[in-house]
Amino acid sequence: MNTKNVLLAEEFTAHLKLDHSNKKSFESIRVVNEKNYRIVTLKNSRGAIYSFASDFELNPDGSQTYHNLMKEVFKKNHGNFRATAQKLRECHFEALSLFEEKSKEFNPPLKYNIGDCFFFEGYGSTKGDPGNLFVIYELNGNAVKAIKIDTQEIINVDHLTDYNEKFGIGYYMERNCKTIFDLGFSENEFNSLIIDAVEKKNNYDNSINAASDQTEDPAEVFKNAFDSLSEDEQVEEKLPEVNIVDYSEKAFAVIGDTKPIKEDLKALGGRWNNRLTCGPGWIFSKKKMNEVKSFLKAQ
Repeated sequence: MNTKNVLLAEEFTAHLKLDHSNKKSFESIRVVNEKNYRIVTLKNSRGAIYSFASDFELNPDGSQTYHNLMKEVFKKNHGNFRATAQKLRECHFEALSLFEEKSKEFNPPLKYNIGDCFFFEGYGSTKGDPGNLFVIYELNGNAVKAIKIDTQEIINVDHLTDYNEKFGIGYYMERNCKTIFDLGFSENEFNSLIIDAVEKKNNYDNSINAASDQTEDPAEVFKNAFDSLSEDEQVEEKLPEVNIVDYSEKAFAVIGDTKPIKEDLKALGGRWNNRLTCGPGWIFSKKKMNEVKSFLKAQ
């Protein structure tokens, strides 16, 4: 099946597949509101013929990326039947009819522009929390570069999710989102925010890169990089390689060379996350702050 051609033509083709176990399944690709959907009919492990649909993005190389793989658009248990090709085809066409009805409820794709604001959900942060607001300053397809408004921290996000379709941890935007101008910024003030944030990031990156110079003390260079940030952003040093970051109103992170103490951090209630905005590290509830500080001081 040439997925790319199907998507470009916005057509549907029922396609019989055989997997490595020689099990049959039918699948189709549909495009609704510029969004791609894969509808699959197969026999599950309990003997029932089962259909489901999920959305995906088509990558430039023709591969498919499923952002919410566990969030099915719809599912249908057709019952227990012998999974002949004819029966699977009948059930698949029934699933397509259900998808056709369901698709009438779909929202148009989420569109966003420079100046639009969004927020993060997860690890103690939620919509409306103080400081949990980012503004887009650069677009590249669905990917954005954005600035955390209160700290001027720059982040890269590969896509934003409609808050009406909230599913797990991620960056979300409301369809009636605020813009930077709704917050009282003028165009000149927005441009100044971008310039300051980019300059700040460049200074930080240059300081960190300097740590690779063996003629300098890496620990001192690392400390100088954080000294250039505001007090709210600065890292509280415990060891030259391990630091505590005030991550959000309800959470803090432990970053740096934590491998030697990873089991201890896990036992203290930390959860590892390599996609934190401050870099890979362990995320904790602020209720654990004193306990973690005491542990690090003892090292």
